[in-house]
Amino acid sequence: MKKTLIIDQREIISHLWKSDVHDAPTLAEKSGVPLSTAYKYVAQLKKNHELKPISRLGRPTILTSQDRRVLGRIITNDKYLTCGEIATKLSSKVDISAQTVNRELNKLGYHSKHPKTVPLLSEKNRLARVEWAKKHYKQNWKIGRVPIRKVLDVPFS
Repeated sequence: MKKTLIIDQREIISHLWKSDVHDAPTLAEKSGVPLSTAYKYVAQLKKNHELKPISRLGRPTILTSQDRRVLGRIITNDKYLTCGEIATKLSSKVDISAQTVNRELNKLGYHSKHPKTVPLLSEKNRLARVEWAKKHYKQNWKIGRVPIRKVLDVPFS
């Protein structure tokens, strides 16, 4: 039998209960839940006339799924914004800190990176490159099928 989500199964059980199906084996068969779970749901329905919401562990998240999409759009539009600037932009919707923005961006797959630093060419390296180019200029260099002399069109002296 195809697996369904727990929330969907609970809705099916509630609907069947309202349709006057009150025995656990029938509920289990029609909804696809285990028989022991169906007995637990029947006991809850007899006592409270409704199924209790599923309790979630931990602190609730600050951002809703819609807020996360907005956060993703903000970072997609301008990838150079800091977390503090993004938190300020989101402050009209939700009270959020820069640290929380950073954590949520990490969950979305964005990670901050510093650009790789490369040393500049020294005067000695520059002169050595020019000398090498002058020395090897007469060789038959090509870019694809075009000789490099036609591409550069700059004679070396």
